[in-house]
Amino acid sequence: MFAKGLQSRGMTSAKIASPVALRAQTPADAAFADRLVRDQLRDAIGLPTEGGFDAGPLVEMQMRSREAMLAGRFADLERRVAWIGETPAAILLTGSLDGALHVAEIIIAPAWRRQGLGATILASVAGEARATGRDVTASIFVTNTASLGLFSSAGFTLDLAPGAAQASARLRTGINVS
Repeated sequence: MFAKGLQSRGMTSAKIASPVALRAQTPADAAFADRLVRDQLRDAIGLPTEGGFDAGPLVEMQMRSREAMLAGRFADLERRVAWIGETPAAILLTGSLDGALHVAEIIIAPAWRRQGLGATILASVAGEARATGRDVTASIFVTNTASLGLFSSAGFTLDLAPGAAQASARLRTGINVS
């Protein structure tokens, strides 16, 4: 979850008119997912995402580190792509963690941000967790105000310890989910 930006409650945003389909990532989706992750990593470390700037090995090292962390933390990592019509619009990574369905990442393509796609994806994840009798959890960097707002408005309880770099988010699927 590397998206930057401010999304506070009460702000209006356009809504997606087409249905959203959340599908398992296929090899054909790899280029889309790779580009989204690379752009988010470049943005998170302050590198331009356009203009052909050569980041050298920095982004490659971040990609390898990210993949190693995901593989080590989630034996059952599931990679999905959110499609709006025939257009890929976001990626979702989930896995089991401490008995809950854990949202490891949601990355929305820039053209689809602030249109309700994140909320739609979280509603789908909550439904999946409810069907299996689990809660939904996530860890969110405290500087990621857009994600903090998204998870909070989706009914997640945010726990932020003083001085912590990440907030813990938990949605109890029997509560606050319609």
